[in-house]
Amino acid sequence: MEFLLQLWLPILLTAVVLFFASFVAWTVLPHHESDFSPLPDEDKLMETVKSLDVAPGCYMFPHMTHAQAKDPEKIAKYTSGPRGTLVVWDMPNMGKNLLLTFVFFLLIALVTAYISWEALQGQTVTFLKAFQIVGAIGVLTFASSGQLNAVWFPRRTLMDFIDGIVYGLLMGLVFALFWPNGA
Repeated sequence: MEFLLQLWLPILLTAVVLFFASFVAWTVLPHHESDFSPLPDEDKLMETVKSLDVAPGCYMFPHMTHAQAKDPEKIAKYTSGPRGTLVVWDMPNMGKNLLLTFVFFLLIALVTAYISWEALQGQTVTFLKAFQIVGAIGVLTFASSGQLNAVWFPRRTLMDFIDGIVYGLLMGLVFALFWPNGA
């Protein structure tokens, strides 16, 4: 637990920096505007979903369990398409979602601090060494999160990947700047 005493400042600052970097990426910069495409008849789909009284959740269509995967009717329905997922949101709670975003970044910084502390134990930690280790962990964490899911449930993830590289490098920079001397 010594790492918490030594690295509490970069852990906290990382969460703050990444929270604001995320805000900039999603509300100021235009690069996420192309992540989602409009439907040809959005109003018709919205009316249909409303009329079906679909509760908030994640749905796959056509839906099929593993046990049903050999059913010829299910296979024909799946093969003929369309295939996809539908995610229906409840009305977002901005306060809660912002808090959860901060907590997410805080937890990633905390685990990264632990791994980095253990990896660098007994070494003279230079700015570059702290940046390399923490930045690499950050890039791996942020740039890869969600990529595997996108393999199975296709969606555009290039901008998320780029954001992840930026977040990882920012985390590396914060830890490198505030790594405790003599630790």
